[in-house]
Amino acid sequence: MDWIEFLLDLIAEKIGEEAVQEALRGIGIEVYGPWLSVFKSMSSEEIARMYCQAQRVHNSDVYAEEDDEKYVIVIPYCGSGGRIPKEGKARTTTKPYTWACNQEGVNYYCCHCPIHTNLFKEYGFNRFKFGYGRQFDEEGKPTGNACKYIVYKGEPEGREL
Repeated sequence: MDWIEFLLDLIAEKIGEEAVQEALRGIGIEVYGPWLSVFKSMSSEEIARMYCQAQRVHNSDVYAEEDDEKYVIVIPYCGSGGRIPKEGKARTTTKPYTWACNQEGVNYYCCHCPIHTNLFKEYGFNRFKFGYGRQFDEEGKPTGNACKYIVYKGEPEGREL
């Protein structure tokens, strides 16, 4: 994750912050776009399990909650996007961009989560929602805020994501 953050920092510095969004969106199309047909064929439970496993691979603390309509994947400590600012390595957005959960101060690496979630929606995969939680403050102290993925059971017709 460190080298990805370094590249995103360099893109922002040399080209501009908006180019970070373009780079992350391009990665989403090229890397994750081909997987969309696989995601569409998976059950919501399988997707929730896969996302939990992906977070474990990133050395994250993660757990899932379930109710009748959804799975909520809670990430109180992200071993990638959470770790980077904790260690003081991350540059952050200077404006509240839509691609940064409408917040300023989001590290560039973390922006891939809302960008890819929105990209999936563009491709017609509407069962995801992402909520950013700043896990550490500017001094590297825990905030108690968790990131969350919501995986809806079935298509969220009429529901605002």
